[in-house]
Amino acid sequence: MANTRKLTTEEQAALDAVAAMPDSEIDTSDMPEVTDWSGAIRGGLYRPVKRFTSLRLDHPVTVLASRRRVSCRQDWRGLSV
Repeated sequence: MANTRKLTTEEQAALDAVAAMPDSEIDTSDMPEVTDWSGAIRGGLYRPVKRFTSLRLDHPVTVLASRRRVSCRQDWRGLSV
């Protein structure tokens, strides 16, 4: 989170006050607790950044990686098979 700003003294004090409260004293009437998560989708809004990258590796390095991949039973994407 590189674009976050520092909290003001008042904002930090308000957060500290809420953090110090027991859960029973926090008013959540405007946002009722969700108890049924059966239709929830994990990671629906997350999209990882993908970037095309090319590497030039010496032959011995590729041979070593290939041997290691075979010994670990992984496919070309690094996933276990």
